Amino acid sequence: MELSTAIHLLGDILGEVIGELESPELFAIEERIRIAAKDRRGGNVEAMKQLAAEVEALDVDQARAVSAAFTTYFELINLAEENHRVAQLRERVLSPEPLGESVIDAIALLKKDGVTEAQMRFLLSELSIELVLTAHPTEARRRTVLSKLQRLARLLDQTSTDRLSAREREKNREAIHAEVAALWLTDSHRTERPAVTDEVRTGLQFVESVFWDTLPALYEDLEDALASYYPEVNPPSKWLHLASWMGGDRDGNPNVDHEVTAETLRLHRGLAVESHRRTFQELARRLSMSDRRLPPLLVPKPRARAPCARGDPGAAPGAARLPFARGRADLARVRARHDRDRRRLYEAALRRLRRRGLACARGRRRPGRVDAPEVERGTRACRRSALAPGAPAALGHRRRGHRRRLHRPGGGSREGARL
Repeated sequence: MELSTAIHLLGDILGEVIGELESPELFAIEERIRIAAKDRRGGNVEAMKQLAAEVEALDVDQARAVSAAFTTYFELINLAEENHRVAQLRERVLSPEPLGESVIDAIALLKKDGVTEAQMRFLLSELSIELVLTAHPTEARRRTVLSKLQRLARLLDQTSTDRLSAREREKNREAIHAEVAALWLTDSHRTERPAVTDEVRTGLQFVESVFWDTLPALYEDLEDALASYYPEVNPPSKWLHLASWMGGDRDGNPNVDHEVTAETLRLHRGLAVESHRRTFQELARRLSMSDRRLPPLLVPKPRARAPCARGDPGAAPGAARLPFARGRADLARVRARHDRDRRRLYEAALRRLRRRGLACARGRRRPGRVDAPEVERGTRACRRSALAPGAPAALGHRRRGHRRRLHRPGGGSREGARL
């Protein structure tokens, strides 16, 4: 979809929403102001006078609605431009040449400049990048508004494809109309000063919607680049980290104390538990291969194994525990454990709401805590299942992403909270 087409689509839908939810007269006023402002930029003196007259004639309610209309319009234009840039990047990725400023482009340039394998190994051994999130004062939009804009971006991306039928395209337009209407009726900014935990939740939304999938993809890009230009060099296991100032910056924010930091860590832990639970669920659904269906070369010899614990979902009297059976059993136990942790986190949150304050975590174990050894046992079980014979074909392109997410995390950040 061309940029102008996307802008016209979103602008037309916004006009329909304003006409339906406000009034056709207000939409007509907004259009006269928009056209006059456009003509004024072209040097039309009469348009400048008309623009001043239209604005002076607005009452308070009309001025609020017109300003909201232009704010929403510019939000949608920015969305269309971002969608257009993404489409252009996709076209560039299809080129046989490495994408400029990408990981593979950097490795290719180093190879071209004569960097040897030994030098590359030393460079990678010293490679350490830490992305630190912070609460920027200019980002005042609510998480609700951000989530609506993300859904609109996905819908606009779907509309850009040529593979939609006429009915699907109409349904997609109706969905965009509903999101724009919801955006119009939603307060774009908070009416109260955001608390530190509000900033933390905003940052975690980006972790969940962006970084959770992007960081493993960057690891994969480095692996692919090294495989192409330095096949004898192994990529480092940990070189890209994510940290956050929000909720842990004692110097820059006087509202951050031990209670806020404890709540911040609880929010981080809750996001990790829920995200890993979804990963385990997806893995369990994909690791559905029957040991009886595997080619003989992929089935290892049965080995002696201690009796399964009572209630083990994978236990079968007299049957050998082969990789996928063991993997499914391990995943079932891990998912059950994470479901219990999620319930405890939810119950702990309710208790805190009843007390109307943050619970101090000093000197006692917080409810809903996920013990590090248990998380490590769960990640080991998932790594075994994801790396078992036959798993690559079953998991497809998701295999390496799951492996990266389940990699054992490193130590804590010196500043802020490690995510």
